[in-house]
Amino acid sequence: MLDFHYLHLKGLRDGLIRALSNVPAGAGWILDVYCGTQPYRPLLGDAKVVGLDIDSYFRRVEVIAERDLPFADETFDLVLSTQALYFVEDDAALVTEMNRVVRSGGYAIVTVPYLFVKSKTGNQRRYSAEEFSALFSTWEALDLQLVGGIGTGFGYAAGRWLQAAVRRARWTRPLAAVLAGLVNVFGLVLDAATRPLSRRWPATLIAVAQR
Repeated sequence: MLDFHYLHLKGLRDGLIRALSNVPAGAGWILDVYCGTQPYRPLLGDAKVVGLDIDSYFRRVEVIAERDLPFADETFDLVLSTQALYFVEDDAALVTEMNRVVRSGGYAIVTVPYLFVKSKTGNQRRYSAEEFSALFSTWEALDLQLVGGIGTGFGYAAGRWLQAAVRRARWTRPLAAVLAGLVNVFGLVLDAATRPLSRRWPATLIAVAQR
């Protein structure tokens, strides 16, 4: 079945590919902070990847920790964190920890959603491009990449709502594929129609920071 979040996930995947292309080949050790299920693992090639998360719910986890990273200084060539930083209460402290455990000349790749629906508990943060960039102000260099546009953001938000509705009402499940298709087609058309605005309202922000 076509995923409700296809546009969002495809854009994120393409953005990660571009971001990783900025990192010199041979990043032997990668720390994946709040790794979850690591659906992007094939993009990391033969690198040695250490998955870190706050619990062992996801089977990719090898180290359990929260904000303080239990590693020596300059341990990793690359620190990766996808769609997780906006949940962290002290995000600046975590970025400082990333800087500490990355070797001199190494990189961090961090992605956050820009257009999304806030949770009812209010535990999610929506960054502006300036706020997100400011987290990496002490790094040697920063390339801020913008992924997707209004259509992708709308598709992601609508997809979350429809996905929740399908889970609650079993009778709608046969319609799920059709609904997912409509959401993604409309998002694709909206992205094309509002392309000039994608620099102002991207779906995802990706920071590629060099230490």
